[in-house]
Amino acid sequence: KAAQVLFGLDRDDITAKDHAELKELLIQSGPTHEFRVRAQVLARLLAESAEMASAQGETATAIDCNLKALHLLLDVLLRCEEIERMDFTPTVESVVAALTGVDLPSETSLGLMNHYERQGEFVKAEDQLFVMLRSGALGAGLNHLGEGFYQRLMEQPDWALMEGGLPRDEVESGWEEFREQAKQSA
Repeated sequence: KAAQVLFGLDRDDITAKDHAELKELLIQSGPTHEFRVRAQVLARLLAESAEMASAQGETATAIDCNLKALHLLLDVLLRCEEIERMDFTPTVESVVAALTGVDLPSETSLGLMNHYERQGEFVKAEDQLFVMLRSGALGAGLNHLGEGFYQRLMEQPDWALMEGGLPRDEVESGWEEFREQAKQSA
């Protein structure tokens, strides 16, 4: 019902759309100041659709819906300074958990890396950097991304690094490991 009321489409029509079409739908379906709320509703709808597809053994559909939900969540979280998370909104962690074992597209790993760094979850951000490195995603641009990431980490106070799960000595060793692996994959 929410899909019909907010977007004028049923659940099947929404799940059939790709990420770009979903963003366009969000933009066109109401006032700008309600965008965050509509995005959270749509993310919930997609996460529920993923659960239903998974229960019916439709793994590919479940993965697709979860990826769309995750991208919407990351879009909202990375573009908005503050967001009032609605109680019904799936968390990034819950959607990531539903995607365990799935090779994520580089755009998803990049979004997760940015999200985790912004949240101060540095070890998770570093994990996503290495996922992209192992996959060969982003080519030479990944070197710049990694170098910038480690430079920003080195500017953090020790307490912030500790809270983020990546003490300074691990940042330094991770940076060295990143450089070595980047050379090998070049």
